[in-house]
Amino acid sequence: MREAYELEMVDADTHIKVGLIKYRVPKSEAVGRALSAEEQAALIEACQADENTLMGLRDATIFYVLLKLGLRRSEVIKLDVKHLNFKTGKIRIEGKGGKIAHLDLVEPLKSHLSAWLDKRGKATGALFSPFVPRHGTIRTGERLSPQAVYAIVRRRAAEADIPPLQVHDFRRTFITVGTKAGIPIEVMRELARHENISITASYQRFDDEDRLEALEQIGQATA
Repeated sequence: MREAYELEMVDADTHIKVGLIKYRVPKSEAVGRALSAEEQAALIEACQADENTLMGLRDATIFYVLLKLGLRRSEVIKLDVKHLNFKTGKIRIEGKGGKIAHLDLVEPLKSHLSAWLDKRGKATGALFSPFVPRHGTIRTGERLSPQAVYAIVRRRAAEADIPPLQVHDFRRTFITVGTKAGIPIEVMRELARHENISITASYQRFDDEDRLEALEQIGQATA
């Protein structure tokens, strides 16, 4: 909402009122969801269709980082240019409690990050910065706020004509896609940097099609 306000997409009254809204989710309902492949593609296409091509490239790169590494919002905004090492193929992540991890940069994420740096410039500072309202230039000396990332996700979801998203849905998608691809849950726990495997398991999201496929496989495997 903060970035939406800075870009003059909403007025001051709306900005204040939205900040006062309290969202409550019944405990019986699973919070959040995993994005389908079609929704992921629609988000990227919405970014690519932006008249401000630089802002669109930034947002698309943020989505790639969220989807391909399963980072938390707080981890994304802490990323600096110096945390990328294309020679070693590693990216430095500062996680919860200041814990440091070094994750592998694999394709296509590596290429997308390289393309973003080519446009952003190699100057030191935050990897993802806000833009000057109405001018479309990057404020490289500043860092995106958590609220700005939230605003980016909500705005692009609306442009892509998909249901509203939470930033953490990208992390749920990362874990769900991984486990559906057959990656052991313990490996996904390590990639997500969870201390308890039960937390990783709680991020998985399955639909009726997944359950039907599971029953069919069990039916074929049993006597």
